[in-house]
Amino acid sequence: FTKVSTQGKWVKVKHSQGTVGWIYRPLLWP
Repeated sequence: FTKVSTQGKWVKVKHSQGTVGWIYRPLLWP
């Protein structure tokens, strides 16, 4: 996926298929 933007502890990501979603950053970088 591609990192679109970061907002606080949330990271907005875009999948290669065009799906956009939010990931909670502490789950990726504890």
